[in-house]
Amino acid sequence: IKDKRRSYVDFRTNPLVKVLVANPQSGGESQNLYEANNVVIYDIWGFSGGITIPQCIGRINRLGQTRTCFATLIGMKGSIDEKLIPAAIRGQNQARAALDWVEEYGGRG
Repeated sequence: IKDKRRSYVDFRTNPLVKVLVANPQSGGESQNLYEANNVVIYDIWGFSGGITIPQCIGRINRLGQTRTCFATLIGMKGSIDEKLIPAAIRGQNQARAALDWVEEYGGRG
């Protein structure tokens, strides 16, 4: 996106703009997105530097929200996602979860 700020403003103010696509680094912190009530998290590897799934969900589920909020996490069955997603939800270290997976499965799902 060439103008992230413009996309953010359009999402919040233009009724024709129904979707905002943002990675965890740009959409996970310091954003109030209570205009939305759905978040789809598809890049579990994008969570780093203290950004957590609960923080991303918290962008839509905050003061001013009047609708029920929904969060969907997309991961691949039989992959490292099965270890990383629960760790990320709990706010735990994903690197440790990845190493645990390698030790348990030898890198095989």
